[in-house]
Amino acid sequence: MRRGVAAVEAALTLPVLFFALLAMLDLGLAAVRYNALGDVAHRIGRQVSLRGTLMGEVVTSWGPQEFDGTLADSAVVVAELSHAIPTMQPDDVRVRVVWLDGASEPSNRVRVEVRYDHSPLVAGLMPWGTLSLEAITTLQVVN
Repeated sequence: MRRGVAAVEAALTLPVLFFALLAMLDLGLAAVRYNALGDVAHRIGRQVSLRGTLMGEVVTSWGPQEFDGTLADSAVVVAELSHAIPTMQPDDVRVRVVWLDGASEPSNRVRVEVRYDHSPLVAGLMPWGTLSLEAITTLQVVN
């Protein structure tokens, strides 16, 4: 009789436990990806803010033309950042760089937006579905 009770209890609690464990794993992965997007947005913003019109002829100015692409693009703005996005494909990470004041002069602002759509580990199982992750940073051009 006791064996039957233990089997019924296990049959009722194990699916709930495994669902909760999978949900925590999925949301943890989404958090890692969100943090990586924030890091990439900050890195791009920092590089762009250091390459204004005062850089001279040694380094050409990055702007003020808008950049809208992915991390897989060959543009200098996103070069060498595909390693900074664990568990994401560079083709799936959208990047947009906009000079808010229309120029890359010192004290002008530049905004970097990085987006990724996080799909659950097990499609259809998680109630939240696809999560749109977005990191935005706005910096002033320094040079």
